[in-house]
Amino acid sequence: MCTVSWLFSNQGYQLFFNRDELKSRQRAARPSLKTLHQTQIIAPTDTDAGGTWITVNEHGLSLCLLNHYAAQQVIDQRDWISRGLLVRALSHFTDTNMLLSQLKALKLSQYRPFDLLALSPNNQVWQAHWDGFELQIKQPTLMPLTSSSYATDKVINCRLKHFRNIQKGQPLNPEQLRQYHASHAPEAGAFSVCMHRDNGQTVSFSHIRVDQSQVYFDYYDGSPCSTDEVHKTRLARLPAAPPSGA
Repeated sequence: MCTVSWLFSNQGYQLFFNRDELKSRQRAARPSLKTLHQTQIIAPTDTDAGGTWITVNEHGLSLCLLNHYAAQQVIDQRDWISRGLLVRALSHFTDTNMLLSQLKALKLSQYRPFDLLALSPNNQVWQAHWDGFELQIKQPTLMPLTSSSYATDKVINCRLKHFRNIQKGQPLNPEQLRQYHASHAPEAGAFSVCMHRDNGQTVSFSHIRVDQSQVYFDYYDGSPCSTDEVHKTRLARLPAAPPSGA
């Protein structure tokens, strides 16, 4: 249950992410600096399972996870590994080619279906779509990407329609994307981007910005419609390395 949008520029990119969760889950730990395989990353922590749903590293590579609920309905129950642990394990790579090569080599049958979005500062965005049987790597044709465990197709269509209504065929600026992620159209509820249900809600909003020299992670611990306090984490970006082979 999440929504993600992004915006590229000559300097890098910006990433906007709503995390929707059941109210029964524990509150996540705010983003902090961590070191994985000698690479510095910024990531919040899911205190229920120990992984994360969004991360960015000192190379400017971001990852974010959306659950694929439609596929989960046809997968048998088993002892799953948390998808958040997969995101954390992949968070140290220098570029998307290395990341996707490693992802293809993993035994993904241990994980529930997901969509993993990867962004790099060289105007690359990739979507890894795992439906429980097959991994597809593609460049997303739609923005935003969104998911919901409730009325999945109807919720996705509603949020896409609202996005198209404010876009009006023109590129959106960062402030418009921020407003979209805090919006309640058509009304505050299960269908709105800032989601509110009896048993779940949008629990956080993440805004990642990567430019030529810095990585910025602004984290709003609560629904973006009502939370003004921001937790800021900063990281110096390393110079771009030569691209690896695919």
